Amino acid sequence: MQALSEDIRTRVVAFVEEGGSRREAARKFRISPASAVRFVAQWRRERSLKAKPQGGDRRRKLARWRDEVVAIVEAKPDITMPELASLMADRHDLCVDPASLSRFLCRLGYTYKKNADGVGTRTR
Repeated sequence: MQALSEDIRTRVVAFVEEGGSRREAARKFRISPASAVRFVAQWRRERSLKAKPQGGDRRRKLARWRDEVVAIVEAKPDITMPELASLMADRHDLCVDPASLSRFLCRLGYTYKKNADGVGTRTR
C-alpha cells in the first residue's frame, strides 16, 4: 500500500490543530482513525509529516553471519534448519526463523537433496 500524501497529512494535522478531533479528521478526510492519531503524534514529536520508509532488506539480518552460516553448512551438510537456527541463537543470540535460513541458503546457491536413505543434505 502506498503512503498517504503529505498534503492529506498536512490537512489532517491542521484540522486537529484548529480544534477538531482526530476521529472527526479521519471521517472528513476518509482515512483510518489510527492514521490520524499517528500523523498528529508525528507532527507534535518531530515537526515533520514525511512518510517513513516502507519495506526493508530481509537479507540484512543474516548477511553479517554469511561466512559462518556457510562454514557450518559446509562442515555438516545434513544439518536441519531448526538445528542451524538454534546454533545461531546459542552462539550469537540471533533469533532467526528456520525458513529464513533456508531461503538465505537457497539464494547462496545451496539446494536440499535427499538420498535413498531419506537423509537430506545441502549442496552447492
